[in-house]
Amino acid sequence: MVKRLCVIYPDGSVSIQSPEDGEAVATNRARNECRGYNKYARPEDSLAQFGEIDINLMSFKELR
Repeated sequence: MVKRLCVIYPDGSVSIQSPEDGEAVATNRARNECRGYNKYARPEDSLAQFGEIDINLMSFKELR
């Protein structure tokens, strides 16, 4: 299991931030991405959010 920060958009798409440069840098990138998307006033149900997710790398399969 690895921990990643992700931004979840109202349409269900996800942007995953890897903490390769450090967790604080990944958090700032995710926060800035949310701010950019949420810059204009929208109803609360259509705002982007960010948080942490755990990804199980053992469940991925390589497709050929």
